[in-house]
Amino acid sequence: MVINKINAGRDAEPLPPGLSIDGFFHPTESLPSFCEAGIASPASTEWEKALYRFLLDWMDEGATILQRSSGTTGMRKDILLTKASMLGSARNTLDFFGLRPGDSALLCLPLDYIAGKMMVVRAIAGGLDLILTDPSGNPPIPDRRVDFCAMVPLQVANSLTAGAGLSRIGKLIIGGAEISPELEAALRAEPVEAWATYGMAETCSQVALRRVNGLRPESDFTAMKGVGLNLDERGCLAIDADWIGSRVQTNDIVRMTGPGVFRWLGRHDNLVNSGGVKIAPEELEALVAARLGRDCAMLGLPDALLGQRLVAVFEGEAPTPTLQELAAVLGPELPRKALPKEIIRIATIPRNASFKMDRKALAALLARRVGDGPI
Repeated sequence: MVINKINAGRDAEPLPPGLSIDGFFHPTESLPSFCEAGIASPASTEWEKALYRFLLDWMDEGATILQRSSGTTGMRKDILLTKASMLGSARNTLDFFGLRPGDSALLCLPLDYIAGKMMVVRAIAGGLDLILTDPSGNPPIPDRRVDFCAMVPLQVANSLTAGAGLSRIGKLIIGGAEISPELEAALRAEPVEAWATYGMAETCSQVALRRVNGLRPESDFTAMKGVGLNLDERGCLAIDADWIGSRVQTNDIVRMTGPGVFRWLGRHDNLVNSGGVKIAPEELEALVAARLGRDCAMLGLPDALLGQRLVAVFEGEAPTPTLQELAAVLGPELPRKALPKEIIRIATIPRNASFKMDRKALAALLARRVGDGPI
């Protein structure tokens, strides 16, 4: 097991006086017994028990929380985050969005991941009323005003399709995966104030934001207060933030477009090397989504001649574009060697519990395929 200790030298800050859950305030002294009763109750769901366990961990005497990274963009690792760092990140978010005690925050993300944990910490730090709902791919949105919420793009898309009440949410942050151009266009017609986030477990959630709707939608991410950005020799982002004690070096390839402003291009560890040409699959996926209105996955598969050959994977039953159609979409901006060499149709692209595309699982699935038919 790999454990990265993030700022574990600082002492945890004093805990706030309690937490409001679904409109009922639980003082700090009685919150442990409430959580223990919830864990023991057969009526509690697994996601509710996960919340109660996290709260007990948060209230114990330890200064750190153990968090496992998603593993979709590299080796999964366990990270020790200090409670002080998590509180610092939470307060930065509360200040940015102007959230005040008594405002409501909808928890619809799994507690396995940092995004779900940080929604709880923001509620604790800011005196918010934490509203609980099933952290599914299509979470129920309560029939009441919600001041603040965090979702992944799949949840946002499903909520829009179901007409499930995004208009009742005041401020929405969206992270965990890229927002497709189609989803971004749909959000521009919604009254919710929607922001894309950039962050990770090591930074205790977001360190940069991008407004995706409103009068002035943004193409690039802007660093939040107290965040410094640099590039390494690979063009990958390095992050310094006031609430963490050491620099976080990422594998994210970005283009700096201004002081503290950047455009995300893709993951260095996802690069496909095809005949000596290095291809960022995320860039191609974004072009296909923008120009064909279709989500796809670009992946490098072993090839005796090229080392890796680029394939385009489309999911669902809708007709897939031909290689010639993809070349017409991508060709003007890419050398011929960087174009897909094969198109594969698959029923469903694998995703993990936080609804991110699981490229490792997809590669393993494609390695087992037989023939040219859909998987």
